[in-house]
Amino acid sequence: MKLKNIILSFTLGAALTSCGFLDVEPQVICSDTFYNTQEEALYGLAGVYGVMSNEAFYGNYYSLMCSNVDDLCYFNRSTTSNYTNMYKHDASATEIYAAWTEMYKGIRNANAFMEAIPATEFDKDGKLYNEARFLRAYYHFLLAQAWGDVPMRKEAVTTHDEVMCAASPQFEVLSWAVSEMEECIELAGEDISQSPSRINSYIVHGVLSRAYLFMAGESVQGGDKKAFYGKAMDHAEAV
Repeated sequence: MKLKNIILSFTLGAALTSCGFLDVEPQVICSDTFYNTQEEALYGLAGVYGVMSNEAFYGNYYSLMCSNVDDLCYFNRSTTSNYTNMYKHDASATEIYAAWTEMYKGIRNANAFMEAIPATEFDKDGKLYNEARFLRAYYHFLLAQAWGDVPMRKEAVTTHDEVMCAASPQFEVLSWAVSEMEECIELAGEDISQSPSRINSYIVHGVLSRAYLFMAGESVQGGDKKAFYGKAMDHAEAV
């Protein structure tokens, strides 16, 4: 009992003496105070791009675990905890849940950036906004392609009441996504020298070709299939 009291006294003493850091004035990043510099604006845009590099997205789960499920792929493992490639998965599977979540994080970051950057002086030509707009549409396309009917997020979520929303039909999501991408071509430019790589008109055309080709397939209900094939060809030729 005496040892217990000593330990308790020591713990309480340590807690009391460690409260000093709580006196520091917190630095809160708010939409009405961000962005204050060109560097901060680029950091914000990097947050829209950045989700793609995570393991849950192109790092592994979406690009490998969820995509490599046909006979062209072979997993050289004696055992595996990933059941996606064996068609024994559901919505609770880690790679499925994480990929879904990461794409919506990208959409969230895009919406927040697009609402904040016009109020600054660091994107007078609108190119940063344009990149975020394209990526937001691209993430919606990937979600609709993989899951069908999905929630559309065109605005930043600011209250708890806005967190839950109903799914929109797949064709509606795809139609909106390609229309957004079409609007992004003019401002995208043709610069391919940027490092790390950024959105340019060739990327926009290439993704649009891919999106229209998917919309022309039988898994998508709605639209003029022949017209979609034509648009896919036009954008492919533009590249």
